[in-house]
Amino acid sequence: MFLKRIRVYIRRVLDIRTGSGKEETLAEISSGVSLKGFNFWMIVCSALIASLGLDTNSTAVIIGAMLISPLMNPILGVGLSLGINDRELFFLSLKNLGIATFAGFFASVIYFKLTPFGNVTSEMVARTTPTLLDVLIAFFGGVAGIVSGTRKYKTNAIPGVAIATALMPPLCTSGFGFATGRWDFFLGAFYLFFINAVFISLATFLIIKYLKFPVKTFLDKAKERKNRRYMIAFLILVVSPSIYFLYTTYMQLNEKNKIDNILDARMSKDSIDMLRSDIIRTDSVNYVNIYHTGKILSPEKKKIYDSLLQANDLHNFKMNFKRLNMSKDEVVNLSKSIVENYIKDIEQKAKQISDSLKGTSLLSSEQIEKETKYAFPEIKIENTGILSDSIATVMYSFKKVISLKDEETISDNFYNFLKVRYNKDTLILIKNPKTKK
Repeated sequence: MFLKRIRVYIRRVLDIRTGSGKEETLAEISSGVSLKGFNFWMIVCSALIASLGLDTNSTAVIIGAMLISPLMNPILGVGLSLGINDRELFFLSLKNLGIATFAGFFASVIYFKLTPFGNVTSEMVARTTPTLLDVLIAFFGGVAGIVSGTRKYKTNAIPGVAIATALMPPLCTSGFGFATGRWDFFLGAFYLFFINAVFISLATFLIIKYLKFPVKTFLDKAKERKNRRYMIAFLILVVSPSIYFLYTTYMQLNEKNKIDNILDARMSKDSIDMLRSDIIRTDSVNYVNIYHTGKILSPEKKKIYDSLLQANDLHNFKMNFKRLNMSKDEVVNLSKSIVENYIKDIEQKAKQISDSLKGTSLLSSEQIEKETKYAFPEIKIENTGILSDSIATVMYSFKKVISLKDEETISDNFYNFLKVRYNKDTLILIKNPKTKK
């Protein structure tokens, strides 16, 4: 008897069928699908505001853009139409989603063609690589959106859903990629937008089925079966790549966690603090980039780390250590976002910091390179730049292999030399491990 009461109580708490208004929901979503007049201009304004937020790296501005964007309406319409077998609503939703996507994308392309800034920001970089978390956020955001949308008495959950699912920022980031010719940004961000849209629609479809919304019927049963087959085929077509992506992402995440656990245990013994690790996957070899502070690793030590991966069945991986010439205390004093942004910047530009960064240097690259050539003939300057908060950054390498002790001595002297030349108490100095032999 007691267990029965608990089951009844749990069902009552979890029940979402009570309080749902089927007719009201159908009417509201169907009427909100069409993007014309007011809705169309809201899409354009939202895209321009989001682009401005991405360009200036302002989270608050990006959130404002998400709040006014009506992009959710046609996406919910796609999921609803699949759930109730409504072909007309499906094509109307799909058409308006295409119009909204093109309008937002085109507005962002125009903005980034005209903006005097147009540099890569951390807000952009964060939207170029879809992760498992993005998928889960999109799915549960879609669940929250359709559950709140089906209530007879409307809730205030929709603004939160708009912020969580974040549809407009990746679309505008893809516009930035297209406008500037950065195709990795264009493809990565647009795929994130696509993933978000698919999983919001999928969540809507599942909730509509669970709530048992009335399915549209046809007098011609053959036409009804044909219509249902089209709907199912479309659902399979768009969901299948996403399921594959979900599986691949999950496996890669497990692999990265395994590598991090192996490295953490060993690096703590070697008095090395790992700031971040990234895996760069290629057809033949996967490179594990390790950004760290602490001691310089000798070639023998690096081989030990490679052998650790081999011993744990990670045969296709090669370590690549990138040391920041800073103490642990200096890293703590810097904001986490500065360090993260710098590492992301290094990833995107590989061996070259953008011209715009160079243009803001306190000293010209040529001047620093010329002085280094005479003061430290063993060193070659790779890149120089200025991060936010005016923190100078220099990437360097040794022209030839020298002893580890000499490397440490020269690196420390070089660091002190740069602090004097830049007139800074703190700067970020990174040694590129690729030294000519």
